[in-house]
Formats: sequence, C-alpha cells, structure tokens
Amino acid sequence: MVKEAFGSNLRKRRLNQKLTQENLAFESGLSLRYIQNLESGDRQPTLETIFKLSFALNTSPQALIQPTWKWWVAEARDKYNP
Repeated sequence: MVKEAFGSNLRKRRLNQKLTQENLAFESGLSLRYIQNLESGDRQPTLETIFKLSFALNTSPQALIQPTWKWWVAEARDKYNP
C-alpha cells in the first residue's frame, strides 16, 4: 500500500512538471522500467533513489515523500492505535 501511495504521488509530481516517464528516467539517471515500476507501486525506492527523483523533479525529498507519510500516518492510526 505504501508503494502505491508513493507511486501515485510520484506520478502527480512528474505530470505537474510536464515530464514523461522517459524524461524523468533520463533526468534522474534511472531506467524507464524502474520509473514505471515505482509509479505502479511494484517497487519501493531507496533513499538514494528518492534523492535522484527529487533532484530531477526540482523538489526536496521531503516534498516528494510528505504525501505518502500523511497517508501512512492516517493508516497507522487505525492499525496501531486500537
């Protein structure tokens, strides 16, 4: 679920920058397939990958993961606080 939330946010940020997946792959130094896997929620990024994506999207790592963090906190409240 977290992977899907991150992937959705990554896609939104990429589209807001008017970048294709190919452009983002080139700018970040990552493969197109890896970008596709991240956006679809099939892969979870490493910290270094988050840095590369943030740099390519001209944003901070915090801004890139903040929506996923907010989603996780909302889910965790229900799951870990009976």
